[in-house]
Amino acid sequence: MNQISPAISAQNGTAPLTAPHLTMHRVNIILPDTASAASTQMFIDLFTAANDLAPNSLYVVETHTLSESHTSDPLYWRDRSVLFLGDIRSRWSFSREERGRAQQILRLANRSILVGGAIFLMCQPGQAMDLPLAIHPNFLAAAEEEGLISDNTGRKYASSGRIDSAISSFAALSLLLELFARRHGEYVAGAVGDYVGLDTGLERMQSRFALTIRQKSGGDRLVCAALETMLTELEHPLPIEELAERHNISSRQLQRRFMDLTSETPLTVYRNLRLERAHQLITLTSMPLREISIATGFGATSNLTRWFRTAYDITPCALRQSSYTANAA
Repeated sequence: MNQISPAISAQNGTAPLTAPHLTMHRVNIILPDTASAASTQMFIDLFTAANDLAPNSLYVVETHTLSESHTSDPLYWRDRSVLFLGDIRSRWSFSREERGRAQQILRLANRSILVGGAIFLMCQPGQAMDLPLAIHPNFLAAAEEEGLISDNTGRKYASSGRIDSAISSFAALSLLLELFARRHGEYVAGAVGDYVGLDTGLERMQSRFALTIRQKSGGDRLVCAALETMLTELEHPLPIEELAERHNISSRQLQRRFMDLTSETPLTVYRNLRLERAHQLITLTSMPLREISIATGFGATSNLTRWFRTAYDITPCALRQSSYTANAA
């Protein structure tokens, strides 16, 4: 099928700061031969959102079927997470060759996730059939007949060491968010879920740059509260003295807290939040630059241009032109 390498977040330009180091996470989504590649889009969107919001991480996603001769090298699977994307209407059936390939992947992959009818891949000889699985009601009778064990915790997904399962694609999204929370923290998982429209029950943070500062501070209550105030006052930025006064602290104490925990001054953080918003408005709307300058608290367009060039190494006019060119293409 096709290989999707979601863009590194710094290339998207969604925050003034870029990660100095990226940890690559390789993901393979495997479909039945009869499935449509469109069924993978929600997962690609989720991993792309993780690239935008998870610091120093890059998820590279590849989609294919078991019947495709993907690789003969067993070492290929050692560092990969593999998502077997079945549906909720039919069990996954496969040829003898596909059975052997699936068994090899389940044995070698760093993590495997069985979705919907893909649970029947566990019926292969040599697989640990005593693992509790999340089984869709449509498959309970057949799974019991095959000797598979249902996870009876009431959850829509189950984790069993290297092999996880989910009753459906939607349940698999929640499972992946839980895995994101373990790897990147609950702040990131909540932000990714919120970004793609999932109700995660985790705390939300709409700004990627604010999320980065919040993580650096270790969730410090004062830093997080100041960030919330900054985000609500982007159009009319508060003087740092007034920002500190709102939180019943001196400006010097606020400066020290930010510097000690994030290595950034409140003024720099505030400016970068406004630049981030300006970037979004430039690339995603047709608002005139003059209005964007006002909406982000920079006043004159020349002032926005000066700081924007410093942060992104491009002028707002040039970015707007390149965005429109890309959209037209």
